Amino acid sequence: MEREDFKRVWLPLSGNFYRAAYLVLGSEQEAKDILQDLYVKLWNIRSSLENIDSPLAYGTRIIRNMALDKVRSASYRTRRVGVVAMEELPLSDTPFQGSAEHGLIEKEMVLKLKQTIVGMQEPQRSVVQMRLFKDMDYAEIARKTGLSQINVRVIVSRGKKMIARALSEY
Repeated sequence: MEREDFKRVWLPLSGNFYRAAYLVLGSEQEAKDILQDLYVKLWNIRSSLENIDSPLAYGTRIIRNMALDKVRSASYRTRRVGVVAMEELPLSDTPFQGSAEHGLIEKEMVLKLKQTIVGMQEPQRSVVQMRLFKDMDYAEIARKTGLSQINVRVIVSRGKKMIARALSEY
């Protein structure tokens, strides 16, 4: 594929590719970085791109996979902001954005979340806390608890469903 063909076919799709990356990563800068990596990758394989029937679908699949790989990487998870311990969840005297009613609802939700997790039986409580609040992966939780990874996944899934049911009124 020649330079002009590459520009004509692939560059107009950058907005779609960016949106796909942003949906997975949730970060503008990370999405831009992945987009740039995508175009480097596409340029390096440009000779095989002539046989692609749907450049949009092909590029979207590649960038989505690249973004998911980045999210799954350990270094990305450790840099991620927002992972807090359950004890650090705000419960009172916390400035909330929006109206007082909205703040009250958020406080009630946090209280309900804590009550739901405290009400879980072991090992579900500790497994759910490790996964949701300590951001540990399934293999690490399995090692620490002695459970199989499949069992850990099932426990986390059931815990999430229990939390969703408890918070459904909000």
